[in-house]
Amino acid sequence: MQKRWLLVADEGVARLFEWSLDAGSLTEIETLTNAAAHARGTQLRRDAFGRRKGGGTRAGGSVTDSAGQDEQHREAEGFARRVAGWLGEARNAQRFDRLQIAAAPRFLGLIRSQLSAGVRERVHDECNLDLAHLDANALARRLAPAGNPERERGTQNSGPTPAAARPAPNEPFDARVLDIYAKLRRGEGRELVNEGNVHSLTALAMRNGHAVLAEELREWGAACGRPGASTES
Repeated sequence: MQKRWLLVADEGVARLFEWSLDAGSLTEIETLTNAAAHARGTQLRRDAFGRRKGGGTRAGGSVTDSAGQDEQHREAEGFARRVAGWLGEARNAQRFDRLQIAAAPRFLGLIRSQLSAGVRERVHDECNLDLAHLDANALARRLAPAGNPERERGTQNSGPTPAAARPAPNEPFDARVLDIYAKLRRGEGRELVNEGNVHSLTALAMRNGHAVLAEELREWGAACGRPGASTES
């Protein structure tokens, strides 16, 4: 039986879980933290309090602001490298067979760039959402692989799947849809999704077994029909 792991992360914490055999529940097995990010968050809260007490704010940016942002990026990059290294060691020890990743959008890109080829080939799904604050039960309900009983029970009242969103093994997809889909898999191109292509993108995600992306696209498609929803190309 394949061992399936889930990584949820942001720039401050990375949590590793293992799916149960029926993929209905999660067990947390490791937590990695970025001390610098936590310290920075504490300092920001202190700064904000001080500004409120003083009653003044400073408009615009500065060289100091830019240097601080560069330092934050380097810290995040270093943390992503550390997480990727840990995963590489776990992969070499044959501790997991498949890996699912859910991470804050910017940090997802950093993680992806640091993963070894051996770990990347075991990644079967990615989600560019910050879910690091959720507990194991909430994560299992949100991210359980398609086809397991818990996920089916959790979505059975959501209504029938539109015919255009159902996977068709031989359905052709035009080059534009394939290009947008590739961007979505990299955590990019969300602004390119519209009412005209969302159902084809959903079908493609379902056909390829990317359950989390398919669910996000279904939710987007449902929102298209609501008053005020954007239909821009």
